[in-house]
Amino acid sequence: RGPREVTALAGAVTSLNAAAVSLVTQEHDRQRRTRDLTTHLARRNHGLVDRLVTQIGELETAERSPSVLSQLSRLRHTATRTRRHAESMLVLTGALPDRTWPRSAGVADVLRAALSGIEDHGRVDTDIEPAAVRGSVVADLAHLVAELVENGAHFSPPDTHVGVTGAPDARGYRIDIADRGFGMTAAQLDAA
Repeated sequence: RGPREVTALAGAVTSLNAAAVSLVTQEHDRQRRTRDLTTHLARRNHGLVDRLVTQIGELETAERSPSVLSQLSRLRHTATRTRRHAESMLVLTGALPDRTWPRSAGVADVLRAALSGIEDHGRVDTDIEPAAVRGSVVADLAHLVAELVENGAHFSPPDTHVGVTGAPDARGYRIDIADRGFGMTAAQLDAA
């Protein structure tokens, strides 16, 4: 109610508000559909890679030739890396991981699981003190350690090693990953 100009302005604002709400709702729906599709594809990928890793393991058990076993081992490491990338896609979509552990695991077991998916695992030196990791975080911790160790190995000269140490500290348990990477220049550090 009121002068015609104020009524027209109020109507325009109401119309603009309704259009904005509609656009936001449409964008939210589009993002949800994209997230759901990405989650679905990542889970399918993850399942296929799990089957592939199992089949490679069966072949390794039956094989006796050292050269074929070496090739199968490299193939298993590549497949395990692929599984980790599928898990990363799930993390990006906010989905819960497919792999979970029903009970606690030792830090050494978590590290073994992490290193099983790293091609340069032979360049990794470990010094881990015993401790238990809750089952609910085993998969996430193994994934994180694998990513960090692989990154360290990838960006270090091929003749160097990546060190992984683990020990209790004042706040719980600490895992350190040290590499001999190429590093950043002073200008890159300043920019960062």
